Amino acid sequence: MEKLLRVAPGFESWGITWEFFVTTDGLIDFLNQKAEQFFAGNLISIPVVSE
Repeated sequence: MEKLLRVAPGFESWGITWEFFVTTDGLIDFLNQKAEQFFAGNLISIPVVSE
């Protein structure tokens, strides 16, 4: 990464950043719930939240 930034110094600012608004524990709980639903055959869809 350091070499890339030396060759193309503006590269770092061109990227897209993601900000997560859920806690680690909240994410783990959500993934556990969806995994349980999937393996029980009850997973219909996972809603996508976008702003």
